[in-house]
Amino acid sequence: MKRTFRTSATIAGLIERNLPQARKSGRQATFSSDILYDTLSKYDPDHLMLQITREEAMRGLVDFGRIEEMLIRTSGKVTHMQLDRITPLSAPLFLEVGCVPIAGAAQEKILEQAASALMANTGLPLE
Repeated sequence: MKRTFRTSATIAGLIERNLPQARKSGRQATFSSDILYDTLSKYDPDHLMLQITREEAMRGLVDFGRIEEMLIRTSGKVTHMQLDRITPLSAPLFLEVGCVPIAGAAQEKILEQAASALMANTGLPLE
């Protein structure tokens, strides 16, 4: 929120831009916008700059307006089907196996299964 506020405050002219002639350190610019943000949020939480900051932060992270429009458009039109095969749109999810770290007992179980498979492939007896 503070980063978005700094951008909005710079556009509004409340804080100065870093120009090559009068360059401030990044810490000074952040400090100034942080003080302004904290003061406004404490004493005037409905200030126009804070409203703009909230809107920009929401739009920058996730465009909730577009998601809401899509949900309204597709309301009652989506059919869930459980298939016995992988669909083309789901294939990328299955191709990312191994990208999610596994820890604890699940990791040990996977290692045991891999060891069992290797032992079976080599023809050695399982213990």
